Amino acid sequence: MAVAYLSEVFSSIQGEGMDAGTRAVFLRFAGCNLACSYCDTPAAGTRLDAFPVQDDAGRTEIGNPVECSELIDIVARGFECRGLAVLTGGEPLLQISALSHVINGLKEKGFRTYLETNGTLPEAMREVRAIVDFVSMDIKLPAGQKGRDLGREHRRFLEAIEEGRGAVKIVIPGEASEGEVLAAVRLVADVRPALPVFLQPVFRRAKPEVVGERLLHLQRAALTLLRDVRISVQMHKILGMR
Repeated sequence: MAVAYLSEVFSSIQGEGMDAGTRAVFLRFAGCNLACSYCDTPAAGTRLDAFPVQDDAGRTEIGNPVECSELIDIVARGFECRGLAVLTGGEPLLQISALSHVINGLKEKGFRTYLETNGTLPEAMREVRAIVDFVSMDIKLPAGQKGRDLGREHRRFLEAIEEGRGAVKIVIPGEASEGEVLAAVRLVADVRPALPVFLQPVFRRAKPEVVGERLLHLQRAALTLLRDVRISVQMHKILGMR
């Protein structure tokens, strides 16, 4: 019996990346192996006794851990949307057995599965790469990790992603240097140069920490190394949505 610890389940738009603006059901898994300085879902780092489901009928509380078969039924019954299911966190790959069951079950119910991950658990990624439809991998810069360099983990994770079924998001805190950003771009260029790369500023208090000419400068520099580099913002935050 596979069980999962969730932080919340709800419906909104995908606010960033390849599917920005698409209506989606979000399954936020509880627990994380990092502590980003800019984390906007800190509650998801802790496994609680219950989690809220905000579906088309209203809000209910479900006990943790939940059986994966029950979770799949909750999503299939409660949400009219049958398009995109975003598996996010926390870090979903920490619960690899449950994640595999949930991906397969949601696909059987007609959902397209989209995994959001911090890109530090390559062995777990290899276990689900054949079944998940799309992977959005973060590259975490040292500026957001108290100086910790995750380059080795990110390199191995990039090697585990299938080209054509993934993208990379470089999250940029205001204090990040140009050298940090371009080191991340070079890593992608070295390992998976065909992947689209999104340069995404950290949002605090509903405002991006990196704006305007600086973002354009970083994009111009990145485009000398990769052919597909895009600027992304968290649309849902600008619109006052979850």
